[in-house]
Amino acid sequence: MNGSHREGPVEPMFIEEEVKERAAPEPHEYRQQHEPEPVLSLDQVCQNGVWTRWVPERCTEDQMASYNELRRMLDSSGYDWVSQNFALRYVKSYNWDPKGAFERIKACHEWRSEHNLYGDFDTADIAESKALNGIASQGNDKQGRALAWCRVRHYQTSLMTDFQAQKYGTWAIDQAVCKEMKPWCDSYVMIVDFEGSGWGNFSLSQLQALSPILSNVYAERLHKMLIIRSGFSMSMMYKAISPFIHEVTK
Repeated sequence: MNGSHREGPVEPMFIEEEVKERAAPEPHEYRQQHEPEPVLSLDQVCQNGVWTRWVPERCTEDQMASYNELRRMLDSSGYDWVSQNFALRYVKSYNWDPKGAFERIKACHEWRSEHNLYGDFDTADIAESKALNGIASQGNDKQGRALAWCRVRHYQTSLMTDFQAQKYGTWAIDQAVCKEMKPWCDSYVMIVDFEGSGWGNFSLSQLQALSPILSNVYAERLHKMLIIRSGFSMSMMYKAISPFIHEVTK
């Protein structure tokens, strides 16, 4: 496949993703589950040469060929409700491999469905963790990406099982982060603050359960992760979870 993404000045035009009757809940985050796809100008999604959302105009011809193959696979398998942006993000995250992207979309939908993790899902079993406000929205960057602040000292491993850690992470990104994205953005910035944290805030099994969520359930959502006020514990944590992190996420 050829080339890099298109960059630089673009001609004003309008993009409208087709809104279809959906036979199943869209495996999107909160805002995109409940609202139709936005109508955006190309100037909005490419601000001064900086792309903030995956749209066809951002792709090369070969990349669009991969997307079209993925679209064909989705539509012929009962996944025609998957949006254009969602499909583009997944095929990009799998290096434009439509088969790999299709299998991951399918697995993501099955995982959410099996555990009832769509929309405003039941969080009674993680209520204590939610109350600690370990991951919270902190507004937006200048392009409109959501800013998520993760305070590690507020994360209490003793309150959750490994699955509950996955559930909490899914809730936090769905509700506290993705719904704060501006319509012309499809990613967020995570700021991880280690101030005041200790070994009681870490669980190897929970970290290993959480790390695939970023790449498998939220493909191409994480724009950047900033680590602040870290120390030896951060180095040890990364060594423990790095084998479970998708290469693109790294």
